[in-house]
Amino acid sequence: MSKLANPDNFESMQSKLSSASFVGHVATTEANIWVRVYREGDWRLFISDIPLDIDPYSIQPSDPIFSSNSSVKYQDKYISSDTGQTHTFKFEHLLAGQKYYYYLMAVGELHSSIDRKIELGIRTSYIFKTDLVDYPKFSFGFYSCHDPFGHRSFSEGLWPHFDEQLSERNASFVIGGGDQMYCDTHGRYKQSSHQQNKPQIEDLWDWLAKHKKTLASAFNINETNNDSIDENGIKQYLKQLYRTYYRIYWNTPAMLETFRKFPQYMIWDDHEIMDGWGSLTKSERANKLDHIFQWDNHELNEKICQLAFKAASEVYLEFQHDHNPSTPSNQWDYSFIKGETGFYVLDMRGHHDVENNDGERLLGKQQMARLVAWLKRPETMSLKAVFIVSPVPVVHWNDKIMNSIDLLLAVGGTKDDAQDEWGNDTNIAERNILLEHLGTFSHKNTIPVTLLSGDVHCASAFKIHLKDKPNARLMNITSSGISRKPAPGFLDKLIEGDGPLYKHENALVETVFSLTGKNNFLIINVDTEITPCRISVTMNFGEPVDDFIKQKVFFINEQ
Repeated sequence: MSKLANPDNFESMQSKLSSASFVGHVATTEANIWVRVYREGDWRLFISDIPLDIDPYSIQPSDPIFSSNSSVKYQDKYISSDTGQTHTFKFEHLLAGQKYYYYLMAVGELHSSIDRKIELGIRTSYIFKTDLVDYPKFSFGFYSCHDPFGHRSFSEGLWPHFDEQLSERNASFVIGGGDQMYCDTHGRYKQSSHQQNKPQIEDLWDWLAKHKKTLASAFNINETNNDSIDENGIKQYLKQLYRTYYRIYWNTPAMLETFRKFPQYMIWDDHEIMDGWGSLTKSERANKLDHIFQWDNHELNEKICQLAFKAASEVYLEFQHDHNPSTPSNQWDYSFIKGETGFYVLDMRGHHDVENNDGERLLGKQQMARLVAWLKRPETMSLKAVFIVSPVPVVHWNDKIMNSIDLLLAVGGTKDDAQDEWGNDTNIAERNILLEHLGTFSHKNTIPVTLLSGDVHCASAFKIHLKDKPNARLMNITSSGISRKPAPGFLDKLIEGDGPLYKHENALVETVFSLTGKNNFLIINVDTEITPCRISVTMNFGEPVDDFIKQKVFFINEQ
C-alpha cells in the first residue's frame, strides 16, 4: 500500500471540500439535509423555525434549547470516514410551508476536543422551507455538466448567474441533470491565458492504466490467479479516489452557494463513473486500462473496471442519491410530486449496458416497467404537468447523420458518445418504446410531458408531434453545461432540424431553439392555477466572464 498515492492527498495541488451542507428532497412535512464534515466524530444537526442566538464556542449538547419542550428538533450521528464523512439527516413531522434554520454542531468526544462547537449555521444562515400543501405556482432550475477544470472552462462557469436567476424568481428547488463531477477530464490541454495558474486534473482512468500494476501489488493480487484479488480493498481505495474528485469539483464557492439556498435533486451520468459507461462493451472498457509500456492482463482489467463501477455507485449514493427521495437499494431512478406537477428522474447509467438485449440497453426492463407503473398511477394521471429527467437527450443531434458516421466516430474514439444517444441505432427500439408510453399518457390525459436533458455540452428544445396521438404534448429541452467547456459553435450543423424523427413511423420534430458554443442553464416557471397549465422556460446562456447573460424564453403546452 505504501507505493500507492494516498487517496486523500490525490491531486495535492487542488483545494478540496472540507465541511459543507445543503438541503436535498423536501416535501410538506419532511426534509433531507446532507452534510460533509471535516473530521469524523459525533455530530448533531438541529433545526428551528426561528433563528437562534447561539455562542458557537460555549454551547453544550445539554443546552436547554435541546430539551423536550423546545421547538428545536435535532438528530445525532457518528459520521465516519467509511461514508466519506458524509451523512444525510432525514427529518419528518415538520410543518408545511414553514421556514427552518439549521445548524451543525459537534457532540460527544468531538465536542470537548475542538474550540468552535458549531460548524455551520452561525456566520452564514442555512435555511430551507417545506413545501406548501397547495403548490400551484413555482419555479425551479435545471443544470448539468459541472467541470470547471477542463480546457476552456472557467473556475465557476455560470454558477454566479444561476444563483442570481434562482434568487430573483424565489425558486423552489434545483435539478442536477448529470455529470455533477468529472473523474475523467480527457487528458492534458494547452492552457490559455486565463488558466496559467490552473493545475491539470488527472484523468482517473489514465491514472489506473498507469498504476494498475502497483494497485495489484498493493492489494496482494497474483496476476496469474485472479481469484486472489482483494476486491474489497481495491474497491475501498477507488472509493477514496472518487470521493476526492467530488471534494475537488464541489469546492466551488458559487456552486455551494446555490446548493445551500435551494433544495437539490440529482442524477448521475457517465462522468461520475467513466466516459461512455454502458456504451462500451466489457472488453472495450477493459481496453481503457491497457498501457503501451506494460504487459496487460485483460481479465484483471475487466475486474478493476467492475470494481470501479461499484466504487463509483457507492460514492454516488453518499454524495448525490442519498439526499434524493428514498428508493430501494441499487435503484437510482425516482419520482416526486410538487402540487399538481410530477417529476420522474431516469437513471441512464446504473443499468446501461450496450450488450443487453435490444430495447433494454439504456434503462433496462425493470426501470422501464417502474416508469410505466408510475404513469398509470391515479395520482399521476390527475396531474397537470409532468417532467421526465433523461440525462441524455431523446432528441438533439441529427440521428441520421450521427448513425451514418459511426465508423468515423469509432476511429476518433467517440463511438461511446454516439451510442449514449437514444437515437443511436443500438437504442432505437428502446427510444420508440419510451415515446409510445409518454405519448399515450399525454394523449389520454391531456397532460404535457417535458423531457429535461443534459450531457451534450450545448442546448436545444424540440417539440415532438405524434401523428397517431394528436392530443399528446411532448417536448425535449436540453441544457448543458453550466461550467463544462461548450461544444464548438460549428457543431450546430449536426443538431436536429424540423422533420420526421429518425426511424419512427409517427413522430415529427419541430425545432424551438438550439445553441452551441455557450454555457447555459434553465429556469422553468410552472403555473397550474390556469387550464391548460402555463409553463414558461428561460434558457440562459453566455460566457462566464460576461456581466450579463442572454435569455431565450419559450412556452410548453402551446397548441
